Amino acid sequence: MNDRILVSLWSQHASWAEVASRLKARRMWWRVVVVLLAIGGAASQILAVAVENTGIKRAASAVGIVALSLVALLSCRFLTPTETRKWLRSRSVSERIKSEIYAFRAGAAPYLGEGALEELRMTVGSIVDWAKDMSLEVEVGLISSQVPPPLDAALYVDHRVARQIARCSRHAKVSRRRAQVLHWILILVVMPIAGFVGMATVFAVGPANFAQNVAQWSAIVTLIIGSVAACAARIRYELQATLALATARQLQGLVDEWRASCKQTPSPEWSEFVRACEQIISAESRSWKAKVDPDRLDSRHAHLQS
Repeated sequence: MNDRILVSLWSQHASWAEVASRLKARRMWWRVVVVLLAIGGAASQILAVAVENTGIKRAASAVGIVALSLVALLSCRFLTPTETRKWLRSRSVSERIKSEIYAFRAGAAPYLGEGALEELRMTVGSIVDWAKDMSLEVEVGLISSQVPPPLDAALYVDHRVARQIARCSRHAKVSRRRAQVLHWILILVVMPIAGFVGMATVFAVGPANFAQNVAQWSAIVTLIIGSVAACAARIRYELQATLALATARQLQGLVDEWRASCKQTPSPEWSEFVRACEQIISAESRSWKAKVDPDRLDSRHAHLQS
């Protein structure tokens, strides 16, 4: 019976992780669509500025206006703060349940004695209750996923903490690489195009009509917005890399300190070590969520910690 309850609780973590993955994939899909439309709209407006043929100029201008209008429409519909908040909340629920189950398997307080499983069940219930308004997103039923085994000190460090350190290191490398890519995009793509549009606007020959002025300024404004967005994305990836490396260093420091202490398990020191590791592991996601809804999320995490 106890194993079935634990499998059911772990399935809730897996279900919320699946929701988070689905919401993230949907969000990324629409972000790609919006970026492509923005690039296409900017290119069309630049073409409208550069060509002399009236028919092509009008067609390019119309395509650019439609593409940029779709950018605004799709962003307001699928890339809203509410959609982002749903993704972050589902990820928070999944990671929090996972953290509590690992603490239970490691025999850390408050999961000690005969009432440990009931304590875990109540804690997971309170975590899920926080996101009950998203319950329709979650599939009902058990999800095939391996429950962590009972963990002694060595297994916990190797099975949980060391893997997280490796994951953070990989995440930092990927984020840094993406930041570098955006940096070179700004230098090699955006800046030359901005110079071309500026020259086409300054040295345009002949009287400019209203449509041409609209096309010229639309292209300039689009490039400015795109440059700002690329800079913001680069800064975000650099911040993610910094946070991931800081998490890895903190976890490694805790592991080294625990090994040097030569303490035994179970003990109050062991519970403190496990709780400190779990808090650091979730620090990255908590820092993301604090930007979205700091008061509600911080108060909720404080309640769960008490």
